[in-house]
Amino acid sequence: MVPTPFNGTARPYLYFQKYRKEGAPLTFVIQNGTPHCCVNNMMPLILLWLDAVIRQRQPAPGQGLLRAIDPKRGWIGNLEVEDSGIKDTWRTKVWNASSAAAVPFRQGLAGESGHEILLSSVTDGSVPSAGALASSWLPSREFAEAWLAFEAAKEHPITPLE
Repeated sequence: MVPTPFNGTARPYLYFQKYRKEGAPLTFVIQNGTPHCCVNNMMPLILLWLDAVIRQRQPAPGQGLLRAIDPKRGWIGNLEVEDSGIKDTWRTKVWNASSAAAVPFRQGLAGESGHEILLSSVTDGSVPSAGALASSWLPSREFAEAWLAFEAAKEHPITPLE
C-alpha cells in the first residue's frame, strides 16, 4: 500500500488563491489539528456546499440551461490562520484556522484588510506562519453557518475514507 501524502494547507491554498482571484466560486476549508490527509469528517460540509450550489444552478422555469453562479446570492467568508505545528509531506508548515467570519456578499468582507497571504511558492520558508487568507465564497446562509462552526472547532479527528 502506498502511503497517502499529507497535502497540508499551502498547496491547496495556492490553487484556491489563483482561481478565487479570477472569480471562481470556491470555498477554502481548514481541518484544524490534522495533516490534511483525510476528508471523511468533511463530507457533511461538502454535501451542504454541493446542495447549495445545485440549488443556485437550477434552470429557470421553462429553460433547460443551468444558471450561472451569482456570487451576490452568497456570503463571503474570511479565515485568519496560524501555524499548527504540523508539517505536510513536503515539510511545509500546515495552518490552523485561528478565527473565521462570514457576512452576506452585499455587506462586504468582515475585517477586510487587503493584506491577505499571497503565496507564490509552497516551500516552508515562503509560507507565513500566520495571516489572513483570500476570501471564500459561501453559497448560502446555511452553509456559512456550518462553515463557521467547522472552522471554530479547535481540532478535527483524523478519519480516513478506508
